[in-house]
Amino acid sequence: MKKRIGIILIVLGIAAALAAAALYSVYEARDKEAGENARILLEEFEAQLKTDNVPYESESGTLPQRRIYGREVVGVIRVPSVGIELPVLENWSYDALKIAPCRYSGSVKGNDLIILGHNYKSHFTPLKNVSIGDEIEFCDVNGVTYTYVVEKTEKLYKTELDRLTDIGTFDLTLFTCTAGGESRFVVRCKRAE
Repeated sequence: MKKRIGIILIVLGIAAALAAAALYSVYEARDKEAGENARILLEEFEAQLKTDNVPYESESGTLPQRRIYGREVVGVIRVPSVGIELPVLENWSYDALKIAPCRYSGSVKGNDLIILGHNYKSHFTPLKNVSIGDEIEFCDVNGVTYTYVVEKTEKLYKTELDRLTDIGTFDLTLFTCTAGGESRFVVRCKRAE
């Protein structure tokens, strides 16, 4: 009887290890695809910057956009200290997050821009390595670059997402899920003088 239980446990362990390996390979494939999609959008964004300008942000706080491959792109987020340079899409959805980070809410003019990115290695996973004082840049669709300085990092549980927008003292917020998805890693920034 003990031998049979041991064999069952070994088989279950092997099955669990194979399932984990399969899930990891799916994640890696999605990460690679997301990185490639973001790279393609970024290249086209940079090419379009050399063309005519688009109207600037309105008083209502909407961000100017460029339509690239059927997606509304509002700019590029750069975090040089951790090697992030990614396009930012106008409206977030789970499908859009598979391509690039997205505007969650707010605007540059409103000093309340919040950008959400997937925790892919090719997207926002490197954010966990930023330090207080690091510079972050947001380049809009007309090539105007706004520089921010990291003032705070924090973790919020997924039940605390209302805290993303209720703190009005930060001009730029970036966030992503942590491994496992139980909490969000948040980077809070002020605009550089």
